[in-house]
Amino acid sequence: MKYAITAATGNFGQIAIKKLIDLVGTDNVIAIVRNLEKGQKLLPKGVEIRQGDYDDVTTMEKALKGIDRVLFISSQPGGKVARGTQHQNVVTAIKNAGVDFVAYTSFPNAQASTSALANDHRLTRN
Repeated sequence: MKYAITAATGNFGQIAIKKLIDLVGTDNVIAIVRNLEKGQKLLPKGVEIRQGDYDDVTTMEKALKGIDRVLFISSQPGGKVARGTQHQNVVTAIKNAGVDFVAYTSFPNAQASTSALANDHRLTRN
């Protein structure tokens, strides 16, 4: 079974990659990163690194090919592409790539929260 973690060069992504390697072995873990050079510097040796950008459905779909399960780490707000659009791109790519299972880092109780920070997560979950 192949597992992928998006945003793998971020703090949470790096920790998740290391823990997942401990659980399932390096050969079963795929790191999805926006910047390949940064990924090669920060991530453990032997991990397959694929380029995927939340701004581009095509790169994300290509990065997710052959993946069974993915940890979709939410993006940071304030980028050149709205976070809601980025998340929709990732969701579309996940569907198109045929990923069987998705875990998503959302906002606590996003569906009921009145916090402005929950809005993008609520849209992503729908």
